[in-house]
Amino acid sequence: MVLRILRPRRSSNLDATYADTNYKFNFNGFSATVAVSNNLYSNVPVASMNTGSWSSGTFMFNASDALTISSNTFSTNYLDNLSRIEIRVNGNGHSFSQSANNGNSGNSQSLNFNAFDLTSGQTYQVEIGFTRFDGTATMITGTNTIGSFTTITTLDLQAVPEPSSWATIAGVLALGCVGGSRRRSRVRA
Repeated sequence: MVLRILRPRRSSNLDATYADTNYKFNFNGFSATVAVSNNLYSNVPVASMNTGSWSSGTFMFNASDALTISSNTFSTNYLDNLSRIEIRVNGNGHSFSQSANNGNSGNSQSLNFNAFDLTSGQTYQVEIGFTRFDGTATMITGTNTIGSFTTITTLDLQAVPEPSSWATIAGVLALGCVGGSRRRSRVRA
């Protein structure tokens, strides 16, 4: 199952607001110049899951199944040691994440869940982000300037009870109905 979120048309707004030029910043009597050229926009992160399906805008999966959430390849503007890939899952008072910010971990990421790691009936928020950093030394001794651009894809994930749980609930209700109707039959006789 793959989700693709198209990039909002905001990159053109950023380019128009912050044109390619030098910007001078002043800090307590010191100044630093930051050169802005080109862009660091990444490709859009795409999530893929090994199990489950979409329902009303939420990705549903069986809580009793192991789940793997994977990103696509961070390819546009990816540079070893200046790029970061992160997958975060938050909800129900829990937070899970997997990230890498160097070339040793490759340019894609996966986050694995064992069966029942995520609570049945709960909704979780998933974020997959690609960040590209640009760091250079400044004229202020001991400092660096760091610019970055992050592209994030978000989605809702819901753990649902396994089918056998629904069968058990239906079976208990059926037994209750049969027991109630037998009791009424005896009272009438």
